[in-house]
Amino acid sequence: MRFSLLMFSTMLVSVAQAQLDGLPQFDTYHSVVPFVSSPGGVNTAEVLVHSFDNQELPSLVFLQTLDSNAYVVHQSAPFEWSPFQFPSLPMLDYRNVEVWEGGDSLSGNQWFFLAIDPTPTDHSVVVSTSDLLGDSSPQVVLESDIEFSNIHVVDMDFDGTPELLTVKYGNNIPILLWDMMEDGFVLTDTIGYSNYSSQLTSADLNGDSLLDIVTAGSPARIHVSQPDGSWNLSFSAPGLRDTEIADFNGDGHLDFAAIDYYGLTWTLAFNDGSGNFEGSSAMPFPFSGQLYGHSVDAADLNQDGAMDLLFTKATSDSVFVWRNGIDNMAEWVPVKPVADLGERDISVVDLDGDGDMDWVGGGAYLHVGVHENHVNPGCTNEEACNYNDMALTDDGSCEFAEDYYDCNGDCLTDTDGDGICDELEVEGCTNSTACNYDLDSTEDNGTCEFPGDPCDDGDESTSNDVINDACECEGTPADFVQESDDHVHLFPNPAHDFLRIGISEGEWTELTIYDLTGQMVKKQIVNSSSILDVRSMTEGVYMVVLKGSTRHMGTQKLLVQH
Repeated sequence: MRFSLLMFSTMLVSVAQAQLDGLPQFDTYHSVVPFVSSPGGVNTAEVLVHSFDNQELPSLVFLQTLDSNAYVVHQSAPFEWSPFQFPSLPMLDYRNVEVWEGGDSLSGNQWFFLAIDPTPTDHSVVVSTSDLLGDSSPQVVLESDIEFSNIHVVDMDFDGTPELLTVKYGNNIPILLWDMMEDGFVLTDTIGYSNYSSQLTSADLNGDSLLDIVTAGSPARIHVSQPDGSWNLSFSAPGLRDTEIADFNGDGHLDFAAIDYYGLTWTLAFNDGSGNFEGSSAMPFPFSGQLYGHSVDAADLNQDGAMDLLFTKATSDSVFVWRNGIDNMAEWVPVKPVADLGERDISVVDLDGDGDMDWVGGGAYLHVGVHENHVNPGCTNEEACNYNDMALTDDGSCEFAEDYYDCNGDCLTDTDGDGICDELEVEGCTNSTACNYDLDSTEDNGTCEFPGDPCDDGDESTSNDVINDACECEGTPADFVQESDDHVHLFPNPAHDFLRIGISEGEWTELTIYDLTGQMVKKQIVNSSSILDVRSMTEGVYMVVLKGSTRHMGTQKLLVQH
């Protein structure tokens, strides 16, 4: 991803202004190239932020028109700058730099520098190098009699090699498309025309996987690529100095924002998804009479999920922040610096890796600097228990007092004074030996259930359902269940150690005992004087089936308790 940081205002933001609710706090300034007031109006031409191999923190690459040179400066720690390094480039007047990250690694990046030949004739030179600080030698890949004002490098046809787009500042100038060949770039197409354009970029604006072209100028124009290779002019707005393409209303489509040449208004146009931009409107800045708008950039500055905008004016003592709330599309707050340092262009990027988008810039008198951003997300609801009066953006962490408790967790509704909050006053079974013991119950309601209690297992094929020792409801299969008669008596029941059998005189009986799973436990022949030893049987409920010599004598339930 290319972080194109066109030099922007290095204005110190006052702490009082930065504390406004919902604003990012650009409250710490880090100088890279100190501001020195000297005659000549010499500018830093462009600033890029780039991550080289094996770097945790990004570096700055910038051009300066005083000595026509490029500089690279790394961060040894957040906002601590190592000594400058100088790429080996031909002695030319460099104006723009682009990075094409088409390789499999960062070391495969290609750097393209737009320069002006410092001879009396107007002449553009594009120099390319694949290793900015390494051993590879730069080479001239394009020479043209046209003095271009800007270049844009992009893989237009997705074939793995970059194309070059060029534009010249002037009236009715064609946008030229150059294809890369072995010996350099060759002109292959003309993409519409522009007027006094100083900037161009590309994006897929209608979702057809073809790149479209956006130019800033008088007017700014959008050229939408067609399947047959032609270009359709879909949007035009007058007098726009710099543009930004981003989704500003959260509908998934890329929209258009720009600042005008005179720094009086800014334009916002929403994309309907097909590359048509509707609802274009010129919105005035809070202050009038401030000329020369210069730069616009978009980023989520306060971590609320919406893309905000920053604008700069060359003659203003303010940077304008459009704090985007999606539903409120025109909320303006000017961030005032303590001095006018003659800034030109502006962009934002997270330089120290803390998640907050910082503001990097450069401008008149060679200066380059960074404004560090502190967003401080937190709970912004004053009714919440954890309200943070220093939070600028709500992070969804708010906690509130509930119906029964205050913010300290203390109960508000102990109406009976028993030390238990009314919310916890629960009736249920309080006997810890019961099957349905309720730990949260504070008052017993007589619903406790124990093994041996009758129940209903929901199975119509069983009867005599009781709760077993595992606190499960089980019944006896129908084959084992018949009504008892007066010929058989079991006692005592519950039985503890021995069970006596009472049978009508003269009868002999086959006695079989089953557990509640239907498993046979004991079987023997008994008579009216028989005694059954149950000491080895596990406590629980059993079914006793008695069968006489000539008939079934019944089924009875037996409870064994030791």
